Amino acid sequence: MSGEYNLTSNVVELLYEWHYSIVSDRFKEANFKKVSVQRLIHDVNDYRLLKLYELVLSKHCLTSNNSNEEDSKPLHEDLLSFLLHDFKGKIAFDKNDYQEAVVHYRKAEKLLYVVKNNFERADFLKRLGFLYYRIDEILASTSYLKNAKDIFSLDSTYKLDELSCRLVVAGIYSEMDLSPKAEEEFSSILEESLFIEKLHSYALRAYGLHCIRHLNFKKAEEIFSTLLCEKTNLPVTTALKGKNKIDLANVLLKQNRVSEGSSLLSEANLDLSKDKDIEYIVRMNILYHLYVNHDLLVIDQQLNILVENNLLFEAAELALDVSYYFKQYDHYEQSLQYTELANRFKTKLKVILVDKGVNIA
Repeated sequence: MSGEYNLTSNVVELLYEWHYSIVSDRFKEANFKKVSVQRLIHDVNDYRLLKLYELVLSKHCLTSNNSNEEDSKPLHEDLLSFLLHDFKGKIAFDKNDYQEAVVHYRKAEKLLYVVKNNFERADFLKRLGFLYYRIDEILASTSYLKNAKDIFSLDSTYKLDELSCRLVVAGIYSEMDLSPKAEEEFSSILEESLFIEKLHSYALRAYGLHCIRHLNFKKAEEIFSTLLCEKTNLPVTTALKGKNKIDLANVLLKQNRVSEGSSLLSEANLDLSKDKDIEYIVRMNILYHLYVNHDLLVIDQQLNILVENNLLFEAAELALDVSYYFKQYDHYEQSLQYTELANRFKTKLKVILVDKGVNIA
């Protein structure tokens, strides 16, 4: 899967550079990029990526032959631009570069009219909803996800996509303290996803996180213990198992079961040793230095790692977790300090988006 992702990422980057060379009249450079793409394109199976290649190739041929602008209209220039920005946005999102992703997705959104298939449009809206959730634009995220869900619900073939949209919306309800509404939606999703093993596993995780957020630690412990139980036969990668252990450790530590929680963190460290999920590695380290080692300097350093990687939404979430810890023990001054830090992270995220020319309204 990693090799396939790297191939797609490399091809998209080359196509983007090739297209830029063409429109910049750098034909020597464009020819070089063309050859580079053609060395890789035979191993690509994504029909949308192959379509993008055909469009860029056609533009290259027409431009190098000095065809006039009227001749280029059959190229569907807007479709070419849509696909370029859509792919660039998706790859940036997968790299957790949400600020770059939103720039490309916004450009693609303006060209969405070129996509004629309703379910392909819904797929794009779903990904926009996921992105806006990651940059803390809750209202925009909810709107896009509900629109996508309404389209997917028209055909049972897209049940997985429909439930994926609803799962994120349920998480949003949870974060907005709409607990009864979240509970109702989680319950429905868990029932409907019972025979969709992979999604059911993620739905359980999301529900467990909801329970932690609303201080239902016993229920959260039950859920994450179920996810880690070998007898459930739920499909879980080693990295995801490590994340589940960290979440269960969080539950145990919040109940002052330090020895059990610390042991799970050690196990998770081994599970994540080959994983590059910065968020959960930092989360693991913060839990250890908050509940076990009691080192605020390391905690602040870990939060800065997220900031340096532009994971400001995640940094804000973890700062609020640290704030909760101090509030638990009536250390209100330190609790307020980390609440304010979380707000600064969120403000910085907005400023970065504005600096990139993104105005979400």
